Amino acid sequence: FWHLALTMLALVRSKLDGCFIHVLDDASDDEHSEDKRQLCLALEIKGVVHRYERRPVQQGFCSGRELLANRFLQQSRFHVWFHLDDDILVGPTVICRAVADLGISCNNRGWLEVFNNAWLKPDNLNMEFSSVPKAGCACFAVHRETMKIIGNPYTGYTDGEKCHTDLWGKLADLKLPHLIRVKNPYACQHT
Repeated sequence: FWHLALTMLALVRSKLDGCFIHVLDDASDDEHSEDKRQLCLALEIKGVVHRYERRPVQQGFCSGRELLANRFLQQSRFHVWFHLDDDILVGPTVICRAVADLGISCNNRGWLEVFNNAWLKPDNLNMEFSSVPKAGCACFAVHRETMKIIGNPYTGYTDGEKCHTDLWGKLADLKLPHLIRVKNPYACQHT
């Protein structure tokens, strides 16, 4: 519960004008699932969360991401899918910085990893951004144009690791960047 509560607090502090916040609960069944539901419903009533959706049964990581990607692609008014798992904490400027970086520095193409695992080994430590062969995808930004080119990367998968391995291969084949910020990294933490 506290992971989600802190993630929601980080979103509230970010003051995201013009953003649509969709919370998908994959039928969490831990001892705090009702607390999570009540928190999300309260935030939806207050207008902080625009859509709270609880699945009736757990369907897994890839299925949840597939649903979110489809919802994003169905809404042409949205240009960037910024995703964060429910156990990610971000500083108040992270989302705006990442979306701006995606547009300005990445030319609205490719996949920008916002959370960087300690095991990531960037190609070039001297640049503002560097490409990486793989990442955990706990927090990322991707532009609609990239999603239109690659399609929904989660369709047809049940294994998240296989899905992401294939996604990184597809990005490389299409010469779309898979980037992390090296200099002035984002204030982003996986709890």
